[in-house]
Amino acid sequence: MDSLLKALSGTSNELVLGTFKALLTAVAAPLLLFIVKSWHSEFVKRRDRRRELYADALSTCMEYEEFPFVIYRRNGKKPEDERLRISEALRDVQKHIAYHQSWLRTESMSVADKYDELVSTLRSVAGEEMKKRWQAAPIKKDADMIVAPKFDWSAITAKEASYLKAVRKQLAPLWKRPFIR
Repeated sequence: MDSLLKALSGTSNELVLGTFKALLTAVAAPLLLFIVKSWHSEFVKRRDRRRELYADALSTCMEYEEFPFVIYRRNGKKPEDERLRISEALRDVQKHIAYHQSWLRTESMSVADKYDELVSTLRSVAGEEMKKRWQAAPIKKDADMIVAPKFDWSAITAKEASYLKAVRKQLAPLWKRPFIR
């Protein structure tokens, strides 16, 4: 082999190997940097997409949480129209919650489980408040808009915190995940 390298190049094999190493380094280093940069770029895109999904899922829960107030402030002069308007809006939010529950299962089971817990608590607490608001008379004057009924959202707040912790853990780099509290 050494004699073949000498015959082809007319030089020693150390010079040929040195040239080959330099050429390999010149090609491999930029290629490796390109691969690392591409991987990082995809990681950032994927994390941003997930962040948006997780935020939208939480936003949908917050819309549901507002319905006791919507029902409380409904227009008493047009009860049929208000029932239709509110029930259609609630149906739309329920559809978005179901969408997020399904989609989150494809992204992260730990986040999906925490979201399901949040939704279950939300439906229990806010759902009960909605029943109470439907049974109460609608407000009749603008002054009643300011004095909204007080609700105990502590159970929902605890589940929101659990969901957000799962989201932070999911979005963190792998090496940081064990340290997230």
